[in-house]
Amino acid sequence: MAATIRLALAQVPSAYHQKDVNLERAERAMRVAADGGAEAILFPEMFLTGYLVWDRVSELAEPLDGVSVQRLQQLSAELHLVLVCGFPEMGPNRTVYNAACMIDRDGRLLGGYRKTHLFADEPGAFSAGERFEVFETAIAPIGLLICYDMEFPEPVRALALGGARVILVSTANMEPYQVSQEVYLRSRALENGIFVAVANTIGEDARYRYFGRSAVADPQGRIIAQAGAEEEIVMADLDLAEAEEAQRSSPYLNRRRPSLYAALANS
Repeated sequence: MAATIRLALAQVPSAYHQKDVNLERAERAMRVAADGGAEAILFPEMFLTGYLVWDRVSELAEPLDGVSVQRLQQLSAELHLVLVCGFPEMGPNRTVYNAACMIDRDGRLLGGYRKTHLFADEPGAFSAGERFEVFETAIAPIGLLICYDMEFPEPVRALALGGARVILVSTANMEPYQVSQEVYLRSRALENGIFVAVANTIGEDARYRYFGRSAVADPQGRIIAQAGAEEEIVMADLDLAEAEEAQRSSPYLNRRRPSLYAALANS
């Protein structure tokens, strides 16, 4: 595990329905990140297709090991970047998920994450994921979430207890939820003693205007890097020793009383 990680947040808009264009945008962002010394890069929710593609989502969806993710694997290996990117995943029996792939620095596909908490009318387009996983990458144990997932305390807590020191969240957050995004980001980092990062998209579509403000919060809940409302590649250095110390001394994790919380699992 690296002592310090340089993380890039790719606040880059998607071209709707145009995966080839978005792969080109991903490559440009990855080269900027690599030139800046980044070891990992995070892209927004549904980056490969654009977020609001419900009318064509089954047509656009690919399996986790599909051609688009294979291209990202090639780029990760070439540029030595851990990569997380959102896309619509085609699962068994043509079940579609709002997903993100996890690729290690050598281009190996470590797996994927399927959004577990579906927002607004997403249930009409996607099935919900059923598990959380901590990925043992070359640089750190990393957990993945997607957008609305971060608004629930349990997913981040589960990942932190599972050994994650960094949580990467792909988002497509829209107005008027600017304050909410920052509050949840900082709270989840502080209450779990870990780094939490969000990469949000920008621009607008027929329904939403996306506000950007991609950011990273440290284990004390402080914002250590944040974008504005325009296209930007944001860099942040994450000292993993801070997360290790925060976990050891946490007034929250170390004083939990799980026996009192059992009813929560069944309510």
